Amino acid sequence: MHQSITFTVLQAEEMFKEIKSQFIDGLEEQTWMDYATRAQARLKLQKMTDLIGFPTVIKKPGILDRIYDDIQVDQHHHFQNTLNVYQAGYKSEINGLDKTQDDELDDSDRYLMIILII
Repeated sequence: MHQSITFTVLQAEEMFKEIKSQFIDGLEEQTWMDYATRAQARLKLQKMTDLIGFPTVIKKPGILDRIYDDIQVDQHHHFQNTLNVYQAGYKSEINGLDKTQDDELDDSDRYLMIILII
């Protein structure tokens, strides 16, 4: 099962790269765009990144507990749950203002908060 998931993620990454490459290559054929617009579109495509699967950091013991520890969830109060998630996300961002990007949770923290809302 694990090998199948890894293979699927690799396929999705390759598909993303191919689609992105085709869009970049096709920009020159777009006559309705002027040069500056095509340059901006190319730059935007080049900066586009993919998020496929889940961050591997969540496999580390205790990471998810650390992220969700302060969030109260009640099965009968979906709206309040959403507010609690947003509040925890804002607190996390505020607490992270004085930290460097070296913390292993910086990128994954925001990603996981979004997952919980969905």
